Amino acid sequence: MSTVVSIYDSDCTTFTSTGNWYSDTYVDQTALDDMVSEGVKRLTGLSNELSAWTVLFPTVSGSTVVGIKVNENNLGSVNAYIDWLPQLVNATIKGLKVRGFSEANIWIMDPLLLLLQNSGT
Repeated sequence: MSTVVSIYDSDCTTFTSTGNWYSDTYVDQTALDDMVSEGVKRLTGLSNELSAWTVLFPTVSGSTVVGIKVNENNLGSVNAYIDWLPQLVNATIKGLKVRGFSEANIWIMDPLLLLLQNSGT
């Protein structure tokens, strides 16, 4: 069985379909940081952020590497599809650092895009 957690904060974004949706002008990093923290705590049922991240990643050493998979399938497209928000990645990195991951060992990637580029599609 899977668990889904939904966190909503109306102050997190003010985007109204005009401008660059990913801009800090429209996305409140602090609100998003708080949403990710709250989501991890609700997912695990714990009230402490470090404890919650520890449930998700029980064994972390100084050399442990973790990847954040982002969607860049629309990269370079002229459409307005949202691929990923840098602020959400930043909030996730912040949480992983709370758990003890080294920033140098947190990789951001889209392996599917690389495979598509290498296949010539």
